[in-house]
Amino acid sequence: MAKPYSYDLPQKVIPAIKLDCLKIIALWLKRQDQTGSFLAWLPVATALLVASLTLTNPAQAANPEHIKQLLETKQCKGCDLANAKLKGASLEGANLAGANLENVYLYKANLVNANLSGANVRSADLGDVNMKGINLSGADLTDTNLKGNDMTGANLENTNLSGAILKCNKTTRTRLTYANLKKANLTKADLKGVSLIGANLADANLNEADLSPDRYRAGNIIYISPAYLSGANLRNANLNKATLNRANLYRANLNNAILTNARLNDANLYRANLNNAILTNASLSYANLEMAQLTGADLTKASLRLTNLEGATLIKANLSNADLVKSKLVDANLTNAILKSARLVDINMSRANLMGADLSGAEMSKNNLCDVTMPDGTKTKEGCGN
Repeated sequence: MAKPYSYDLPQKVIPAIKLDCLKIIALWLKRQDQTGSFLAWLPVATALLVASLTLTNPAQAANPEHIKQLLETKQCKGCDLANAKLKGASLEGANLAGANLENVYLYKANLVNANLSGANVRSADLGDVNMKGINLSGADLTDTNLKGNDMTGANLENTNLSGAILKCNKTTRTRLTYANLKKANLTKADLKGVSLIGANLADANLNEADLSPDRYRAGNIIYISPAYLSGANLRNANLNKATLNRANLYRANLNNAILTNARLNDANLYRANLNNAILTNASLSYANLEMAQLTGADLTKASLRLTNLEGATLIKANLSNADLVKSKLVDANLTNAILKSARLVDINMSRANLMGADLSGAEMSKNNLCDVTMPDGTKTKEGCGN
């Protein structure tokens, strides 16, 4: 049974009403021929036609007074602008804090330095909008189209962007601290230097996203600002071919994340959760993975040169054909890890646990194996005197 108003209602009722309308009009015309009275069936036909039109267009129009107020004064705090058509509107510096902008059409509008904090912007179309310096803190942008926007310096702290489309955005130095980006589409997004501290990016699509350091000039000084994702939730996120060089992922949750061919050179992944993550062909040279959780992770053919894996948990991890030259594996747990044909050269592996590990075809030379538990359970003192 349909609810008082639901998607099912117009889908099921409108066709029936339209059919009844046709029948009524036919009867009306027949009755007119028989009686000569034009008004005989007019009230009934009119009622049905009005009902049909009402159900066909269930969305309520925006408050016209509020639209006028916004366009004339740019001050519309708490206004009701739901479903408004404001394509190309010039709203630089406008105050729309707490406003209702659900389903609003703001395509190619100017929202530079506008205040939309706490606003309801669900399912809105903000494509190709200039949003430099915009304040969207605490706003709800669920399922909103933000494709192609310039969001440089925007404030999206505590913003809900679940299901939002941010494809190909310029979001340089944007603050997305604690923002909800669950299932957000960030394919090929420019996220250089973005702040995503504590953000929820679970199931988000970051395929080929650029989260590399942002280099910018202020006067005669060149600044380098890395992307900040410490404590971010990237569980099940798609980071295929993403660029995360020098990114700060301290204690980030990357459980089951896809990082195939991702670039994480010099990234900080201290105590990050990468359990069951797919890092095939990923580049992690100079990265800090100290105390990181990598149980069941797939690091096949990954580049881990000069990578710090001290105290990391790599139980049942697949490191087949991985390059670990000059990496650090002190106190690392590699129980039942797969290291087939891996390059294990010039590594400090002291006190590492290799119980049950598969080292077939692995290249091992110039390593510090002091107190290392070997695959057969024996301990070696090789390198202890160095």
